[in-house]
Amino acid sequence: MVKIALFGPDDPATSYAYQKLKPQVLYGSVYADPATAVFENTTMYNKKYPYADEIYGSLTRPQWMPNPVGTAGFYAETSLSYPKIKGVFLDDLVDQLAKGDWTVEAVHSMIGAVRSVNPALKIQATYYPSWNEDPAIIKQFDIDEIWFAANGPDVAANLPSHLNYAYGAFLGKKLWGGLNPRSEFAGHMTDEQWAYCLEYYRREWEARRIDAVSIYNADYLDAEPYLADVAFEILTVPTPTAPFNLAQAIAAGTIALATTGRFDYAALAATVGGLLKPRES
Repeated sequence: MVKIALFGPDDPATSYAYQKLKPQVLYGSVYADPATAVFENTTMYNKKYPYADEIYGSLTRPQWMPNPVGTAGFYAETSLSYPKIKGVFLDDLVDQLAKGDWTVEAVHSMIGAVRSVNPALKIQATYYPSWNEDPAIIKQFDIDEIWFAANGPDVAANLPSHLNYAYGAFLGKKLWGGLNPRSEFAGHMTDEQWAYCLEYYRREWEARRIDAVSIYNADYLDAEPYLADVAFEILTVPTPTAPFNLAQAIAAGTIALATTGRFDYAALAATVGGLLKPRES
């Protein structure tokens, strides 16, 4: 089964996406002052730690996290007692540098605060093809894993070429296939694109070119549960001998259809089965 990571939800116990996908990895944040924070009192401990095999601590924008260096150190110190904490996530790294939210020196300090305490923790950073980010900006830092973000319909329509470029640009780094079906910046994927990207990522995972599929975020899938149903059908089956056929899944009733009338399922069923082709060798 594909390794699945999920951003959100606020409460896994009530999240349809979490209950359906049972992700191995969740992301959490500590917004309290790291000098006085008590891990057992945080939502990262109460709403993330019990629900996954691996937890990544997020470092995010200063309006929510004014001391990211201190928070990075807090994650590292906490990981020594809570071993399911496996990494630290630099959210929107290139964009934060461009906007002056972080400086190059501060990012080096965040990474140093982690490495000096628990060098076994993975450092993960985002890479957004939809924002035309320069990989060289990311590669100046000691990053272990790249969260490749397939955001919006434009990247989805050209996923193989974008991903192949990333393989070359980040040679030697681990890549996680990130996927956001409802980006407020890059737009909404079609149903066909959502299914296609999941199928393509699954095949890349089988070929050991990506290490996980990371979905952003649970709120979107909870609002439109059939998105989680499609992801479940594609990502959790044992390695199939044929591409996933969404039309057949709809006909068999294993995909819960939306009741809003927003999508044309007849057109979807007629087209998506032919869209999902095996990866060419």
